[in-house]
Amino acid sequence: MISQNKVWMLIPTYHPVFGGAQSQLKLLSGLIIEDGREVEIVTRRHVPVHKNLLSNEIVNNVRVSRVFSRGLWKFGAINFIFFSLIHILKTSKKNQNYHVHSTGSALLIAFIANIIRPGKIVLKFRSGADTYQEEKSIFDKFINILIKKVHTLLVLNDETSDLLTKKFSKSNVVKFNNSVDTDIFKPLKNYLQTKIEYKNSNIIYTGRLEESKGVLLLCNAFERLHAKHKDISLELIGSGSLEGYVLDLSKKLNNSIKVSTSTNIVKSYQNADIFVLASFSEGMSNSLLEAMACGLIVVSSNVGAAPEIINHGDNGFLFENKHLENLVETIESVLMENYDTKKIREQSVKTMLTFFSNKYLITNINKIYI
Repeated sequence: MISQNKVWMLIPTYHPVFGGAQSQLKLLSGLIIEDGREVEIVTRRHVPVHKNLLSNEIVNNVRVSRVFSRGLWKFGAINFIFFSLIHILKTSKKNQNYHVHSTGSALLIAFIANIIRPGKIVLKFRSGADTYQEEKSIFDKFINILIKKVHTLLVLNDETSDLLTKKFSKSNVVKFNNSVDTDIFKPLKNYLQTKIEYKNSNIIYTGRLEESKGVLLLCNAFERLHAKHKDISLELIGSGSLEGYVLDLSKKLNNSIKVSTSTNIVKSYQNADIFVLASFSEGMSNSLLEAMACGLIVVSSNVGAAPEIINHGDNGFLFENKHLENLVETIESVLMENYDTKKIREQSVKTMLTFFSNKYLITNINKIYI
């Protein structure tokens, strides 16, 4: 049976700004509440950026408290730490659990609060191993001292697990998969039985339009592929510094590339055929999980957890990180249907249902908080 101590979810930014970490927090906190525990998310209301957000509200059945924060990142972080501690210590009981979703100010909040209101600190490492390999500043060294005192370190892939096991204590490093709501992210009815003409494919990417996410690499690959396959299209859902470059390239390629900010991401996946993740570094990509749950053919760089999720040619495809030719060849093999694409789509969905569904996440939660 799970301990009934309240769980404080600590994250600098949450709702309505969503990214991978926020999406996972949303899913995790909702499931913990369904399991009969009390949960509260503590985040920032950064003035003036978030001035129109409420200080307190219920979001997806979870209480969200936004504490005051103002100023550049150092001063804003100090405000976030100070007012979060006041809020937690004023409203908390004797024993608490602190679930931290970043290794910066949120971890410091949990560490100080845990001295006064003892409980258990759980820290989730949401990025790839390269993020944590070097101590680049005095602050990094200080954070690593705090990490050594954390009760449980959650990691998303074996690469990060191996690094942190060497760096800290092996006993408290726990592999913890991200999850996807397979009741929402799922194929359209009869989609898996439908014959797909991949030579006319709609390729999709979701995420930030930045070089580190492999967007330039993907666009360069698409330009080469479009020269041979005139009927394929590419949709990039997101925003970022490369948006102008992408739109200019689209004009050059007869407007075959679309940039959007989808309000219905599930529908966007369901209307696509191939999903490409070309990131140079990842922990465990939510977009990858969502695309697989919707039954797309997925093509991913072999970084982070991708090689642990994808069995090349069975439930998706991997290409060598930052390797343009390999990416082009891999997508080309799908367009030419050199594999049993129907079987791959079926295996993709099966992988999500078996290892990355809500049910699987609840099992992991029980292991952490028991």
